[in-house]
Amino acid sequence: MATKKKMDLLTAVEQIVDKAKGSGLSSEFYRKADKYIKYMSDSLLIATARNCSRRKHAE
Repeated sequence: MATKKKMDLLTAVEQIVDKAKGSGLSSEFYRKADKYIKYMSDSLLIATARNCSRRKHAE
């Protein structure tokens, strides 16, 4: 039985890189990597384009 590993930055980066290989950064890549990208942006307090767009509309 596989145990669930706690997410950390290194795991997120590894998963993003793994999913990016050969993907051409297609929409499918972003769908598969979304939770890892979100984890990194939240952890590093990086604003994504989606977040920036939401902030502009809220102002």
